Amino acid sequence: MTARLGLISRASVLTALVALALALASGCSLTNLDGLRGGRGAQEAGADGGVDAATPPESGCVQADCAKLGVACGMVLDACGNAQRCGTCAPGELCVDNQCLKQASCGNGTCDGGETCDTCPLDCGCGGGSCIEGQCCQPDCDGKSCGADGCAGTCGSCGSGKICSSSGACESAVACGDGTCSAADGETCDNCLDCRCPTGSCVAGRCCEPSCAGKSCGADGCGGSCGACDSGESCAAGSCRLDVACGNGVCQSGESCANCPNDCTCASGQTCGANGSCCAPSCTGKDCGDNGCGGSCGSCLSGESCVGGICMPDIVCGNGVCETGENCKACASDCGCDTGSTCRANGTCCTPHCLGSNCGDDGCGGSCGTCNGPSITCVCGRCAPKGSQCN
Repeated sequence: MTARLGLISRASVLTALVALALALASGCSLTNLDGLRGGRGAQEAGADGGVDAATPPESGCVQADCAKLGVACGMVLDACGNAQRCGTCAPGELCVDNQCLKQASCGNGTCDGGETCDTCPLDCGCGGGSCIEGQCCQPDCDGKSCGADGCAGTCGSCGSGKICSSSGACESAVACGDGTCSAADGETCDNCLDCRCPTGSCVAGRCCEPSCAGKSCGADGCGGSCGACDSGESCAAGSCRLDVACGNGVCQSGESCANCPNDCTCASGQTCGANGSCCAPSCTGKDCGDNGCGGSCGSCLSGESCVGGICMPDIVCGNGVCETGENCKACASDCGCDTGSTCRANGTCCTPHCLGSNCGDDGCGGSCGTCNGPSITCVCGRCAPKGSQCN
């Protein structure tokens, strides 16, 4: 085994020297030699490249064809089970099921589902109208010179001695203008100066006081607004909150290194697994097997198997070598017992001991002989009359 490993080591050194000479002759940098290495060396070379450093393909591994798979973004597995990136999405897009989808985000110019004129006036603005409880309202003052416009505003007011009729026209009214707001005469803040609101605004004939305490955005309760949020933010419960948007520089809930590597970059020394979690591959002391992140530390040569991260020769009965895992019972051709020895049931060789004995156990599970006759028995390895003592 030692001689064999020595041959492999010398072959590896020779291969590396040939690769070095070719690289220098072609003007390549030494760092490009990393791509010539397979197995564990290739895995470690790509481990500290952050989220975008997909594990370099092992020798003999075939990378996935993203185009043929119809995959535009995110992670897939190559032929060796290593995570491979198939591209990233543009800012404002999130990778969902390996496809780039435009995200709902306040400020993207589209009034997306879930956005309203209250939560995102930037995208869902009402133009010349006003926002009432999250719904756009267009004032209607056609044929009206006074009264409510239907959107918490007014079409105008009448002078003293006149009242605004239900049709929006100013009509004579002796009571309106006497300084007293008379509900009995049908006077309201909408139709008579006597009932004008000292503060706030008139909404549907009633005075309304805007409420913006503890709020930086959203409706004030009287048809007005407490403020608007910046692009990339939406109003929620009166506060501006950052939208979940890939490309805003913040790794938010629902984003990962797989679907939004721009925001969710893995730390140095880590790679992004197919499940979207960052992981530090560990191949120290290993030539093959799992790297702990769903990838591989390398593959073994033909005729070898990976055992505990080490490439070991396959156990082949009949190759003339009694290897670990073989014994005289499982493979007598390789692990046969010496002349005069026998193979026990547990697979170990044993030399029978019957010198000076003609009966009893031979020490290997066999017998040195049997005694004949009803009055004869085996005593200390010798046939003797019953009742004899062992001297």
